[in-house]
Amino acid sequence: GGRPRALAAWLVVWGHLFSVYPALQGVELPAVAWVQHQVNTPLGITQDFGWFGVCLFFLISGYVITHVARRESPVEFAVKRVFRIFPMLALTVLFAVLLEPGPRLAATPATVLTNVLLVNYWIHPQVVLVGVAWTLAVEVLFYALMLASHPLARWPVLRLLALDAVVALVLVNAREFGADFFLFAASAAYLPYLLCGQVLYLLLHAKAIRPALAAALGAVTYAVMLIGLQDIHTDHLPLDRSYLVSFAWATVLFVLAAAVGDRLRAGRVTRLLAESSYGLYLLHGSVGFALLDAISPRIGLVPALLLAVPVVLAVVLAVHVGFEKPVLKLGRRVARRLARAAPTVGSR
Repeated sequence: GGRPRALAAWLVVWGHLFSVYPALQGVELPAVAWVQHQVNTPLGITQDFGWFGVCLFFLISGYVITHVARRESPVEFAVKRVFRIFPMLALTVLFAVLLEPGPRLAATPATVLTNVLLVNYWIHPQVVLVGVAWTLAVEVLFYALMLASHPLARWPVLRLLALDAVVALVLVNAREFGADFFLFAASAAYLPYLLCGQVLYLLLHAKAIRPALAAALGAVTYAVMLIGLQDIHTDHLPLDRSYLVSFAWATVLFVLAAAVGDRLRAGRVTRLLAESSYGLYLLHGSVGFALLDAISPRIGLVPALLLAVPVVLAVVLAVHVGFEKPVLKLGRRVARRLARAAPTVGSR
């Protein structure tokens, strides 16, 4: 999953720094326009590869998390995911508040805390300090479902159907329990994309199901996906801005990458880019936009972008080596200790 993960992060960077930021300045870059006209529009890929990159993230997460959930105890799984998600998110919220005027104005102790815990996405009205963190709220819901469904781990098909059923139940009741629950359901509507990654894992890696059953499970998950698009994310159902078209292309790319992945060894640079992709995804907006705001009026937008990309990468790598890796190492140590202690605690 290293290459697709690194690609997914850089596709999001492309969409935000080279398309969204210039658009906010009233500028369309010729290179971006060419890609839009020659690639995005003919293939039906929306949002300048931004959603395409998110689709890859979701597929990879559904695939990888299903694998690690089979190998780790619930305690170990939960602790590692907490250390994976929240320390880097907290650092990113700090970056956003320090570097961006919008988050700085919206920052209060309450909004910072709710953003660090991701519950801001399920509180009306929403206060968002880190724009890309909405995907992490979806991830955390997926982790919670995997933990809750752990008793079904021996029956992966039943587990997947149960997860589909829970998500469908939330979606069909999205408007029944107030504004906060609707926002919760809006996050849950993205869970089928990760569940498709789980189907691919069971088919391609675990080899726990045959292609015919995988197709049937994919159809069920697709039906749940449609509920979310028809009832909640309705703007992204029409063909000219369809989430489904981009997701289909992302699935094709993911399957191709899975098919050749074992035959190609990842080099050191590829591994480093993959390992730091989470930090790149989180930090590129705050660091990149702040840098562009500071230097583009002086040197022009295109030179500023060419300078911003290596600077963003340097910051991300420094954070990865100096903060993210030590935190993940600590998380693994804590998880092992708690996992060893769990039977003793349970026997008392």
